[in-house]
Amino acid sequence: MANLCVAEDFSEELTCAVCLDSWKDPVELMPCGHIFCKACATDLKECPVCRDSVRSTKAPNRTLVNMALQIQVKCRRCQWKGTREQGMTHVCGVSGSSPCAPQTTTPSTMRPPPAPASSFSAASENCAPVSSAWANYGGYNAPPNLGDLWTSGAPVQPATAPAHPRVIEPTGPRPWTLYGLDQSEYDQIVSLFIFFDDDESGNLEPDEVTRLARWLNFANTPQDVKRIFDDMDFDRSGKLSLGEFLTWLRYNKPNPQALYGLTQSQYNTIMMQFHTYDTNQDGCLEMNEFSRLVQNLGDVRDAVTAQRLFQMIDQDRDGVISLHEFLRFRSGKH
Repeated sequence: MANLCVAEDFSEELTCAVCLDSWKDPVELMPCGHIFCKACATDLKECPVCRDSVRSTKAPNRTLVNMALQIQVKCRRCQWKGTREQGMTHVCGVSGSSPCAPQTTTPSTMRPPPAPASSFSAASENCAPVSSAWANYGGYNAPPNLGDLWTSGAPVQPATAPAHPRVIEPTGPRPWTLYGLDQSEYDQIVSLFIFFDDDESGNLEPDEVTRLARWLNFANTPQDVKRIFDDMDFDRSGKLSLGEFLTWLRYNKPNPQALYGLTQSQYNTIMMQFHTYDTNQDGCLEMNEFSRLVQNLGDVRDAVTAQRLFQMIDQDRDGVISLHEFLRFRSGKH
């Protein structure tokens, strides 16, 4: 079962690159050594960070595990607060209880509180699950053809950027305020930057930005990716710093109608889930990929229920779930 408790403030080194929350029951992939939540790493054939084949897993360094267990978390349902270790057994609504096993199947998130990964919970073994968690995110009807966020309509605030904006470096005790973000939004962007920095150089090279743009739906064509990269690369160095990335996002907001009624952070969460489980990177989720995703995130209990859900979401009956169908499902509009 997925855990409703999400971390509030923690080191990037203790972040799972799949859900972007702090580690929960972490495992270390071998031979690459990257660490993920056990549920996020289940059935992975290759590491989502470095793309190396996964040969085995092992328990991470105990000191790191202990640090992760002491991270402060908050229950998204009842607002209970405690450590990650306590949160792993927290039950909502039990008098005098701090520990528990959560009662619903709300999944892990990319980075709290941006987005619950699940829009779905099973009411019983005999009925198909119904969408619920995203019910309050507005009534926008998604377009039939999925466009990318920055080229499927004019940006929200194109006039707010100076002709030659100065790069805003992330400094000070509250750097997120420099970019008009709250802390959770800032943390997610930093986590994404680190995730796509494959060579750990501290900068994003053009090929890394290409992957980021595709995974987060910034752009769909090489020409648009190059245009965005050139726009982000303020100093024309051929690579992007974190400051450049954050500054560009500060002045360039996506078309809100392309977000399916979600916040940017929620949308990013869903995109990362989709592409992580799209193992052959063909832009669709096949039955086995979708089944692993919803079971690992705690949306459903078993493969049979996952198959029923797959058939509900596959509106065009082509045997795969497109990104558009997945976004409609996750946004509660299915």
